[in-house]
Amino acid sequence: MKSNFLAKNFLKLTKGEELLPPITNSSLMVQEDKWTCKKYFNKYYDDKTPFVKLTNVNKDEGVMYINLSKPKALIREVFNKYWQDVNEVVFREKEFNKKASRLNEIYLEINSENIAKDMEHSLKLLSEMRDLTWELNALYLFSIYFDKEMCIYFLEDTKCAIAKERFNDLWDFASTPAFASFEQSRLLSLLHCFIKKISEEEIAQNFQYLAATYNKILTKEEIIPYIKKSYSKELENPGKTFKDLKREIRERNKMFEERLATFKGDEKKLIRFIQNIMLYRDKRKDPISMFLASVFRVGKYLFNIIGEDENLIYFSKIEEILHGKKMILDNIKDIKKRSLGFTSLTQWGGKQEEQYGQYDENKKIIEDYLELQNKQESPEIIRGQIGSKGSITGSVKIITNINQQGKDFNEGEILVTGMTRPEFVPLMKKAAAIITDEGGITCHAAIISRELKKPCIIGTKNATRILKDGMKVEVDANEGVVRIMEKK
Repeated sequence: MKSNFLAKNFLKLTKGEELLPPITNSSLMVQEDKWTCKKYFNKYYDDKTPFVKLTNVNKDEGVMYINLSKPKALIREVFNKYWQDVNEVVFREKEFNKKASRLNEIYLEINSENIAKDMEHSLKLLSEMRDLTWELNALYLFSIYFDKEMCIYFLEDTKCAIAKERFNDLWDFASTPAFASFEQSRLLSLLHCFIKKISEEEIAQNFQYLAATYNKILTKEEIIPYIKKSYSKELENPGKTFKDLKREIRERNKMFEERLATFKGDEKKLIRFIQNIMLYRDKRKDPISMFLASVFRVGKYLFNIIGEDENLIYFSKIEEILHGKKMILDNIKDIKKRSLGFTSLTQWGGKQEEQYGQYDENKKIIEDYLELQNKQESPEIIRGQIGSKGSITGSVKIITNINQQGKDFNEGEILVTGMTRPEFVPLMKKAAAIITDEGGITCHAAIISRELKKPCIIGTKNATRILKDGMKVEVDANEGVVRIMEKK
């Protein structure tokens, strides 16, 4: 192999440190925005740990890799600041909510009618939305990999008064969400529209972001069938579902507050912090999805007027779309080449390197590295963290590309994936259990699996590479262990 593959440069820059589990279903559409630029982080953090990102895409899939030291350094900084002054999270909440509110306003304004009427204004709005999205993302990026072991370590740093024998019970309570998840909030908004008999056209316009992924955005014509299929049971009687869900959320919150009142001092302080970072990591999803849908709306219009395939949007950089028709025409040959295999390496500060046509080679270099990094203690056992308790035995179904594989997922199978995101919820409802490579109590899989009351093991790091379709496994989410019962 040549020594100049970008994956090798990436591993040199990360200096052999642990990587976050691969982020699948990625694309260039947004992620080539140099979003690791210092300007988005220096505003909210003192930490200057380098952040390195490798994005590897072709026409079938896209994967993003980042070094884990940056999120770990950020969570440590925010945790220590919070322990000295609880206003640290109050400030982040206010900043987040202000930006999310503005993002929602722009999302509603960037519609097909306004884009056609004034493209220049739409591009200005999209540029504002881009900066708001990455600032909002930076505000709570520290939350993406916070787990039990990390919490214990940080508490020792602060010389906290929480007794070790109390910690496990405290953790179980603190890491059970008391809030309505983004999925429940979305459902309540949708149900309200159906109860009020809002037109399907308006629902499609307002909720196009519901199924938005980095490499697939449903059109407005596709979103209503998606909603009716994904929420068929809930929409049978929207009024009753709305009342029942509202009551469930009220009762859950009441029970949480009643029990919280029994804690004092540092114990209560820690519970509040854990609930806050779970809530706001969850709340990041809708604003980011709105941005993705808005980029698609503008990009679709631009590609249609120049007579090119709108799927090339996913291989365009955000700078190209923001500069409009002329830049897309100037770069159309490169955009088409990227769909055949494209790798980019972005460093702290925004420096970028690019490679065409070496997708497979770069992928293998990273996968070999992850294989060495995440060796199993036993060929029959995979260990992770408890996302949602329970135990079940069933057959494995690996989903690494939901757009291609999601339709083949069957009721009662065990969903195994790198990480779940909003578009995985229909599959999670059908699954008997969920296993992810990604970890941390704030992750999407942990929050949604608890609402669905399904066994879930997170943070295995390598389940998607070890398990195979059809394998019979026991998911023991009471202990955080997956046991391979039968290989197929």
